[in-house]
Amino acid sequence: MTSAWPRGARNHRFVCTIVACVLAVAASANTCPAEDFGSALLEGVAGAYTAALDAPGGVWSNPALPALADQHGAAELSYRRLFNLEEFDDVTAAARLNPGHHLAIGGGMSRFGQSELYVETRGVISAARTIWRQWALGAGLQVERTEFGQAVSRFAGTYLNLGMAARPRSDLAVGLAVRHLTINRLYGDDDRAPTYEISAAWTAPPDLTLAGIWSKHSGDDDQWGIGQRLRLVSGIEFLSGLRLNPTRYSLGGRISRGGGSINYVYLSHADLGGTHTIGMGWQW
Repeated sequence: MTSAWPRGARNHRFVCTIVACVLAVAASANTCPAEDFGSALLEGVAGAYTAALDAPGGVWSNPALPALADQHGAAELSYRRLFNLEEFDDVTAAARLNPGHHLAIGGGMSRFGQSELYVETRGVISAARTIWRQWALGAGLQVERTEFGQAVSRFAGTYLNLGMAARPRSDLAVGLAVRHLTINRLYGDDDRAPTYEISAAWTAPPDLTLAGIWSKHSGDDDQWGIGQRLRLVSGIEFLSGLRLNPTRYSLGGRISRGGGSINYVYLSHADLGGTHTIGMGWQW
């Protein structure tokens, strides 16, 4: 659906939103690293979340996404074993709900590692609101906890995520996010940085969606990813993606029927081996 805004008003609001997000990043002196979470669908498109606005796993990437979803609600559960190592099992769940015309909420839980060795547990909750037509702003609160061995050492952090997402046209989606702005941290000598991200997707109706993502952590190289979703036949999609620094590719598929879906993705790594991710989703 094409926005009814005059062109000048659209540009003015878009620039103001970008400036606000940039200022929020500049104001943050404390930092925390970005992580890849185990949403099978998003992993299949190299993390370019604008290719899957309805995926509840996008709440980890951009808290504004749930406000642009078409369905009333959705849930997702994914499992992966990173580099085929038992110690690197990762289970991630996410859900979103659109209780009102302009309001949406989302949340998720993730557990990575193996008991008695190393375990990371994370939770996130977010709220988003459309500010005009298909333009939305969102904010999320993320909590993290890490345990070494039998709880010999553990630390936790609380972080703020901010995001903007928009569909200025029916075939175009854009997102801008700033994640891991530190609110509270147990150890004050942590110098890790927040994450800046920009993603955009273009859809050639009805079968093909192309998307890209750029992310940046202070002191690290720029990260780039491109992904695509191609509908082969009704209910069956082919997923692929390419990430740089280091170079990794992803290949997978998605089968959906009614409100349910099953996703499978293989993600390569030149040195550490491949990762298999399986996910299930429900929409209503």
